[in-house]
Order: sequence, then C-alpha cells, then structure tokens
Amino acid sequence: PMPGVVLSIDASVGATVHRGDPLLVLEAMKMKNALGAPRDGIVAEIMTEVGQQVKYGDALIRFEEMA
Repeated sequence: PMPGVVLSIDASVGATVHRGDPLLVLEAMKMKNALGAPRDGIVAEIMTEVGQQVKYGDALIRFEEMA
C-alpha cells in the first residue's frame, strides 16, 4: 500500500492465514509497518523478497480462496 523496503516476510507459500495475520514488514519513511492479511485465504505466491524496494500499488502476495 506504500513505497518502502521489505524488511521481513512472515508468511510462506501454502500457509493458511486469517484476516489481520502478519504477512510482512515494510520500512517506509524510517518507520516499520507490519502488513496484515486483508482477508482469510491461502498464500499462493509471494511476489517480493527481503531487501526489495517496492512502489505504491505493487502486488506483494497473492492469495487463493479457502475451501
């Protein structure tokens, strides 16, 4: 949701997450921002890596629906 650098990734592909679960930490403007899951789902793909600079609107994690 904001430009910054990915400091850590707390989810893994195949993990079941619930709304609000921590997914990754992004450093923006010298502040650490923990990003949580926007909804329940399964992590299908992680499209970033630690140390990567991301821009506003970049997709970071893709979810698949829970059965």
